Amino acid sequence: MLIANHLIWSCAVFGLWSVGDLFAEPTPWLTGAFVGLQLYAAFQLLLPALLLRPEQRTRSFYFFWGATLALSVWVLNQLALTGIWLSLLAAIKSGLLLLVATLIGVALARYVNRLWELVPVCVVMALADFYSWSAGPTAGFSEKIKQFYLAPEGPPPAIDMVLIKLAFPGSAGLVPVFGISDWIMVVFFAIVASRHGVN
Repeated sequence: MLIANHLIWSCAVFGLWSVGDLFAEPTPWLTGAFVGLQLYAAFQLLLPALLLRPEQRTRSFYFFWGATLALSVWVLNQLALTGIWLSLLAAIKSGLLLLVATLIGVALARYVNRLWELVPVCVVMALADFYSWSAGPTAGFSEKIKQFYLAPEGPPPAIDMVLIKLAFPGSAGLVPVFGISDWIMVVFFAIVASRHGVN
């Protein structure tokens, strides 16, 4: 069910991109509606994940599936397609990244036994994000991604492999909006909140 939902989400993103291609000069309201609809649909992908219950798994289980999913992401990024197929592939890659992030978030959430254990996680996450955006690697990555999507030349930067892309009206292709780590944390917090009865 989880995999099927992510595949349907990918097809919906591709469909929105196809519809958005009809708008030569989109308004801010239309752009907001497109992004809002896609994010709403992405949050609906959390519902099956909330039904997953912690089970005892060995490290080899996590290693096998982690390696399989990472290899799948890498293989999809090695495909060189053009035209309409490039946007379809980008939508499928984004769906796969959301699936991988969902599974990682669920796996991490099973180790939170008490709600207060989130406090150090939140502090470290906030400090790491602040440093990364101000002077760390994210500052450099974001500039490279911006340059590539404004004037595509050569292959995309390697960091593009882990960016989730959404459809924007009037854009030539799907556009990166957030990274896989952002979705991991969204799923992590949603699962922990659900398990501890926090709305």
